[in-house]
Formats: sequence, C-alpha cells, structure tokens
Amino acid sequence: MGAEQHRPRPQQALRRPGRQRHHPRRHRRPGSVNEPLFQQTVQAEAGFAYGVIGADLHVFQDAGPVYTLLERAGPPAADAAWLLEQPSRLLDARYEVVAFGGREAELADLTSWLEGPQLAARWVHGPGGQGKTRLVSAFADLAAERGWKVVTAVHRAVPSPGSQDLLPGAAPGLLLIVDYADRWPLSHLSWLFANALLHAPRTARVLLVARSVRSWPALRAVLTEHGARTGDLPLGPLPRTAIDRERVFAAARDCFCERYGLAVPDEVAPPRLDGPGFELVLTLHMAALVAVDARARGVSPPGDPSEFSAYLLDRERRHWTELHGNQAMSTPPQVMARTVFTAVLTGAQSYEAATGVLGGLGLPGHPHELIDDHAVCYPPAEPDRVLEPLYPDRLAEDLLALALPGHAASGGADPWTPGATAGLLAHDGDPPAYAGRAITFLASSATRWPHVGKSLADALSADPALALAGGGAALTALAEVPGLDPAVLDAVERLFPERRNIDLDAGIAAVTERVVAHRLATGVDPAMRAELHATLARRLLVVDRTQDAVTHEERAVEGYRALVEEDPARFTGPLAINLNNLANLLLGTDRNEEAMSAVEEAVDLLRGLDDPFNLAMALGNRAILAFQLDRNDEAIESAQEAVQNHRLAVAADPDDLDLQGGLAMALGNLAYLRMTLKRGEEQTIEASQEAVTLSRWLAEADPDAFGHRVAAMLGTHAAQLFTVGRHDDGVRAAIEAVALARETVVRHPIRSFQSALARNVVSLMGMYQRLERWEEALAIGQEHLVAVRDFGGPLLTNVLAGMTTTLTALGRQEEALPYARETVERLRATVTEADPSDPNAEAAARLELAQMLNQFVTLLVALRRRKEAVAAAGERVALYERLVQDVGVLRAVIDLHLAREQLASVQGKRRRAAAEAREAARLQEQIDNMFPNLFANLLGLGQDEPRRRAMDLRTKVGLVAAPALGAVAFVLSLTAGRGSLEATLSGVAVAVLFWLARLRPRG
Repeated sequence: MGAEQHRPRPQQALRRPGRQRHHPRRHRRPGSVNEPLFQQTVQAEAGFAYGVIGADLHVFQDAGPVYTLLERAGPPAADAAWLLEQPSRLLDARYEVVAFGGREAELADLTSWLEGPQLAARWVHGPGGQGKTRLVSAFADLAAERGWKVVTAVHRAVPSPGSQDLLPGAAPGLLLIVDYADRWPLSHLSWLFANALLHAPRTARVLLVARSVRSWPALRAVLTEHGARTGDLPLGPLPRTAIDRERVFAAARDCFCERYGLAVPDEVAPPRLDGPGFELVLTLHMAALVAVDARARGVSPPGDPSEFSAYLLDRERRHWTELHGNQAMSTPPQVMARTVFTAVLTGAQSYEAATGVLGGLGLPGHPHELIDDHAVCYPPAEPDRVLEPLYPDRLAEDLLALALPGHAASGGADPWTPGATAGLLAHDGDPPAYAGRAITFLASSATRWPHVGKSLADALSADPALALAGGGAALTALAEVPGLDPAVLDAVERLFPERRNIDLDAGIAAVTERVVAHRLATGVDPAMRAELHATLARRLLVVDRTQDAVTHEERAVEGYRALVEEDPARFTGPLAINLNNLANLLLGTDRNEEAMSAVEEAVDLLRGLDDPFNLAMALGNRAILAFQLDRNDEAIESAQEAVQNHRLAVAADPDDLDLQGGLAMALGNLAYLRMTLKRGEEQTIEASQEAVTLSRWLAEADPDAFGHRVAAMLGTHAAQLFTVGRHDDGVRAAIEAVALARETVVRHPIRSFQSALARNVVSLMGMYQRLERWEEALAIGQEHLVAVRDFGGPLLTNVLAGMTTTLTALGRQEEALPYARETVERLRATVTEADPSDPNAEAAARLELAQMLNQFVTLLVALRRRKEAVAAAGERVALYERLVQDVGVLRAVIDLHLAREQLASVQGKRRRAAAEAREAARLQEQIDNMFPNLFANLLGLGQDEPRRRAMDLRTKVGLVAAPALGAVAFVLSLTAGRGSLEATLSGVAVAVLFWLARLRPRG
C-alpha cells in the first residue's frame, strides 16, 4: 500500500450502474404469465448438451455453464464391500453412512424457515467437519417429504447428458441448495439469484452452505435487492461436553460396526474424548471409524486426533498396494499417492487437462494409465471428468499436510511434494485454472498444520498474483492462515486493483484487514496510520460492512485532523477527502445530520485548495444530503457548483475520461434535482441533454467503462422531456434508452444493468399509458417481462400492474386477470415482509396493496367473479381500517369510506354504498378547503418553497402520521429566519389542524 493519496470513492449518484467484464450468453425459456409455454431446443455439435425446463441457463461463450441446476437425488448406491475397501468412503457425506443426529435444533429452525415470505435466503456456515452437509441433506429430505421441489446448483459443473425438468408442478415451494457458496464468485451468485427459477409467483428458499462468513455481507446486499429476506445460521461445536461427544461417537460407531459386520459395538471403546481436538463432528466420526477399523483388523487404534488422518490415509495406501499386488492396477502405491496429492490440489479435470497436468510432473508411467488407475480408487462424480479428489475435504487437507515435509506426525512425508506443488502452480501465461482451488486448500490445511504455510508462502512469494487468480475465496482463505509471513500478504496486497472487483472484493477486504492490523501493531508514523484506516474503510464499504467502515474512516479523520495542526499544507487535502468519504458512509447509516456536518467541513477546507475535482465530489455529496434533509435551495446551489468545479477539473486535464465521467454524473444529478424540485424546465433539459451528449462521447472513447451509462442518462432525460410536456421527444428518447439497456444486458447480464433495463421499460410503458397508446404499452411490457422478472422487486410489480391496466383498457379482461392476481400476491408479500420497526414503510405497503385491490375488485366484477370480488373488497376495507388505526389522518379516513362503498356495491347493498360515497365526498371537500387556505393564512405563502411544501403535505398526510409535535417542528423548519413568536404560533396552529384531521369514520 503506497503513500499516494487515493481519490475518494465517487459521490453517491442518483442512478449508478456497475461494471462487469464477463461476457456470458443467456438462454431462457419463453413464456407468459397467462399461460406458460415451455419450449426448448438443445443441439450439440460435439459431446453432449444440457438444458433446463422452468429455469434459466447462464453460459459463458468460451467456458461453458456458469453453474448447473440439477434436481436433487438421494445418496448414490454403494455396497458395503466397496465402501470398506477405502475407509475414507465411509466418511464421505455423499454416502450418508452415519445416520443424521445431534442437530435437531438447527433442523427445526430451518424447517420453520420454510414458512413466511415468498423469497428468503439463509447462509449456513461453520468450519470444515462441523456437519453442514449432513444437516442440509436432512433438511432437503424433510422439504422433499413435504412436497417441495429441491434443486442443487453446482458451480461450473459439467452437466450430465440430457435436460432437467425444474417445473414445480403442484409443489408448495422450491428449495435451492448452493454448496461451497463462499467459493463462488459473487458475480456468478448474482446471476444465479436472477434466475427465473426463484422469481416465479411461489415460495422459494435459497440455502447457501459455506465455511466462512466473510463474503456473506456483500452477498446479503445482492439478495436484499432481489427482495429476499436474509439470515445466517452459524454451526457451533455440536459435542459441547464429554457426554455429548460420547453420544456422537457411539452413534457413528454403531453405523460403522454394521457396515463392518461387527456384532457387539459396545466392545469398541472410545478414546478419551475430553481433550482438545474433539470439537468437530467429523473428528468424532473419524475416531469412531478408526476404532472400528482397528478392531476389525486386530490392531490398536491411535487415541490422539492428530493421528486419525494418518491412520486412515495408511488404510488408503494399503488398498492401493493390494490393487497393485493383485495386478488390478499397474500404478505403484507411491506413484498413486502422488497422483492423489495432485488431484487434491487440482480438483476434477477434463481428461485432456489431466493428461497435461500429470505429464508435466514427470511421474513414472503413462498419464493415461495413471488416470485410469486413479479412477478405480476414486470414481469420477461427473461425466468427462477425472482426477476426482479425496473426500471429505478435511481429510484431503490433512493428506496435503502429511505429504509435505516439516511435521512430526506419523505418516511419512514425500520430498517430491514441494517441487510438485511449485510445478503445478508455475505458468508462462495465465495461471492454471485450478490455482484458486490449490491456494484455497493449501491455506485451509495451513490453518491447522503450520508447516504447510511454508509451501504456501514459497508459492506466493514466487508469484503473488496466484492469490488474485484464485478469486475471493482464495484471498479469504489466505487471510485466515495464522502465522503466515506478513511479507507474503504485503506482496499480494500491493497487486490489488484500485477499482473495485465484485469477485475479489470480499477477499481484498479480508487480506487488507490482516495487513492493516499487522502494520498498525508493528508501528507506523501517524500519516501512514491515518492512510491505513482510510484504505481499510474503503475496502470494507464495498463488501457492505458499513459500520466497520465508519469506525475506520472516523479514525482516519481523527488522525488527519491531528496532522493538519502540525502541517496544514500537506494534510488539509487528505483530511477534506476523508471527511467527504465519512459523509458518504454516514449517509448510508441514516446519520444524515452528522454526514452534512462532515461534508460541509470538507467543502470549506477544499475551497482553500486548488483541487476542483475533490471539491466537486464533496459538493455533489452535499447536494444529495441537502436534498435528503429537505434543504432544497442548498441542494440546487451545491449541485450547480459541483458542475462548475467538474468543468474546471476537465479543463485542466481534458484527456482524463474519469474526470469527464464525473462531469456527466454531476450534470445528471443536477438535472434530476431540478426536475424533482421543479426548478426551471429549460435549465433541467439543458443539463440533462449535456449529460447524455457527454455520456455518448465517453461510451465511444471507452465502451467497457462508460457504455452502460448512456442508457441510464438517456432514460432520465426521457422522463424529464415527458414531464415538461415534450411527449414525443420523451417517448423517442425512452425507446432508445430501452434498446441500449437491452444491448448492455445481453453483453453483461448483471444485476445493476438488469435494473437499468427494468427501470427504462417501466418508464416507457408508463409514458404509453399516459398517452393512452395502449397497444404500444402492451407490446413493450410483453417484450421485456421476462427480463424484468429476473430483476424482480417493485419494478416487476409495476410492470405487472401496468399489464393489468393496459389489457383492461383494451377490453381484454380475461388476459388481465392473471397479471392482476400476481400483482396482488406480490404486494401482499411486500406487506408481510415490511420492517415492523418502520411504521411508515408498513403503511406505504398497505396503501399500495389497497390501491391495487381496488383495480383487482373492478376486474373481478367485470368477469362476474363475485365471490372473489367480495373477498378482495373486504381485504381492501381491512387494510384501510388498519391504516386509519395506525396513521389516523383524514386521507386514510376518506379512502376507508370509498373502500366500504366498493364492498357494499359488490355485495349489492346500494343504500349503504351511497351513504359511504356521500361521507367520502363530504370529507374530501373538507380537506380540499382546509389545507391550502389554512397554510396560506398561517405562512403567508409568497415564496415558492413554503408553497410547494405546504401543498405536498396534502399527499404526504395520506401516508405518514404527523403528530402535533412533529407538525410544530415541521413549521418551525419552514419559518426559519422569521420571528420566533410567529413561527411558534404557526406550529401550534398546524398542530391543531392535525388534531382535527385525526377523525374516526362513522359506523
């Protein structure tokens, strides 16, 4: 980490998509909401083909599927004799030799998790050997018994021939299991979460299984964007006492004795289980297996956990020796041991790749013979794959440790292995594809076997880039190795990209934490200390560890503030930059007043420096914060000044595309604020048009970095044109924005770009509806509904509601009904999932559902579905009754009367319906007369800003409770600068108004 001061992270943009370098192709099922139609053509020119029905495929053009979806099958069949040939097979969780038990509380927790919101995800994590796989398997069996569709996602797997029918049929829900989730790149998991499999109108659960929890926060943020309820389930030590451990040992021993044919399991005594090393379930299973196997062979078993792996690996070697002695395979045991060692590091490979790997190691015998003999001992789990590694993973990690020199355990080390490890990781061009697995397994082994850290350090000292090639999982594993040479981590850290990388971010943050902690502990000067805290804050932020980032950014600010007192010329700039970054972080934690204080100090400091770029960034943040705090004049002024300073920065260095990009973003933000606050139509359109023009130029100069921005800027510009009445221009711009966003998604189908497409589709569809161009609205909705489904969330709900409105307007009520029904179901889920600690969010969710139910009831009545209509109308009344109870303002009371009118009409109670309509009309007249006159008299509405706020309150009052004290504070904020007596009297008057407005309905 050098001494160069980094630029701050970009200011918060009102619309800011991300980047992605991968270029997958996408194949999906066609279909419609009304009547799903699944049609698929799978054609293979070589090898075999694979398809899915009822889901999406994500495929790299040059690397095959990103992941494979498979309907879950039971454990593979295996007879006892074959299992006993190699005791490691008895420990392989795939064969479920040991009956599940001991995790009843966790299983009950997962079972209850099946109930609830439409989409939810759970991260199950714990160290290797803690029983994650068996717990998940037992849970999957339970879900299947309840009729659920259970699907597994396997990363980068080569699929079996044929296709997978993933249609749920009559299943009550779908359970998707993702093993080794912490080893998936985040971008690949993002594609998985966008799969149509998870976004159909049914209950879906995603269970992610991992060792580490480090990548979970960033992944949780992605899931939350998809509307998923998230949570994690840590698996702590199961055998907490000696008695518990004896029970786990006895259960495993009995299962193993049955396989071995030992009639009296009680005669197989356990070792002492109260010592260290018996905290893991797998260790107790290994102890039981070693004891049973030793009893069957008539030898004394070892009693120390460190010796169990050596015993079991000796049994593997005995099997290889017997096969070689019986001429069942030609490979000698020592060569087979080296082949197994290699397979642990490389993982399963294609036949061609395995041939190259083994040939490069110079092992005796032809690679084809080695591969064939290895497959006899370790049959491949996937077609067209060989070199299946040893399982379970923890035993494989111990094999690496025992084979590498430097330990005192029994089980001979092989002097060949260090050179082989170096040879496997050596490369002339790009690192080998298995580099990530090799680094991850070596790091995992080194957490328990310190001597493995030397081989790991040697490999990374020779080529630190191997750690980055291994992805976020390898970096995370590396950060958790105790005692690893700090110089190795320093060398890796120096290679980190300046810009964020979605697939490396979690690992980068983990390594940075370790590096920063070491440097701070060893002592650095105050300037470096402040910079270290600032760097760590930036890297923690991108993995959604906001609170930790705030802590380190506050320390950075504190450090730079002290340094400014000693050398203001050198450190005023860094202090200002980090104050601006702190403001960004505090804004993300809803500490807006503190954020504003920090950013205003940053602006004041930067005004005294010749640094227009960073001043522009701080001003842009101040504009957003002022807008959040309803200080709208300041928001406009700051946004204008940000644009001016961005122009100065560009003028000083016109070849810097990032500076040009900052100007385009600032122009877009200024245009957005002007449009939202209705501050000058002409200036709004000028700023927006310039942002679009500049974005087009940037896209031509660097399509990869800036190409995606054109659609976003153009979409905003289209909305602004339409808002000011230039409808034809707005529609033309919106059509182009949709087309450009669609092209971007085809090239880079990632979450942020899908979001931009969905927003532009919703905007264009809304324009067509406003202009009553119903056929065009329907066409754009039908064309993009599948893409918007991938994004989900409120945008999908808006499209579904728009389809309902459009088809109804076209007189196609039967076709509209399924869209209306799905919209209502999604809005019901929104109400269920609303945060109970945020009453405003709950009220808004109920109001949106109640409004959609109005349209739904009307549609049901038109289709003569009276029973359903009565039920839906009753639900609408109940929602408004709850709103009146919780919010209690006049607008909710009026809507309740209107809902009761609708219910009475559907029930045929005309007199009651007329009475409710009259009462609603009376109260509406009251609110129409009360609000503008009272506010005008109280506040002397001669200024635009108080007038706008007073009139906007008429709509806000329908959603948000405004108690008397809140009203007083509101008016005091409006009357800042006026006499205190006048402001207080105005506040009291408004408080009285709200007291009067909290009416209760009659009857």
